Amino acid sequence: MKKILIIEDKSEIIDGMTDLLVEIGYDVLSSQFSREGIELARKSKPDLIISDIMMPGMSGFTVFENLRSFNETKDIPVIFLSADADQNQIEKGMKAGAKDYIIKPYKLTDFINRVKIVLGD
Repeated sequence: MKKILIIEDKSEIIDGMTDLLVEIGYDVLSSQFSREGIELARKSKPDLIISDIMMPGMSGFTVFENLRSFNETKDIPVIFLSADADQNQIEKGMKAGAKDYIIKPYKLTDFINRVKIVLGD
């Protein structure tokens, strides 16, 4: 079973994504805090990380940079999740090396399909 880590500051979004991903057969871990999410990624080595961009304390871009600095997390694919649909933000995320950028609110089928594509499922 593939493992997905969600780093998102809003618990209702974590709960919704977790329910959806578990229902289709993924193991899901989550953190509402950026630094905790980075440590969880280092310990659990998920197959995919879904990270919000706009979080208190540390942005998703900074989380991504941190993940790339550790051998155990540098190759884990990351999907950014954000309510910011600004094209410059999307380009920044993709240029940084994210595998995808999903804009909130998202359609459930679109979200599932994009996760499956990144995971090769």
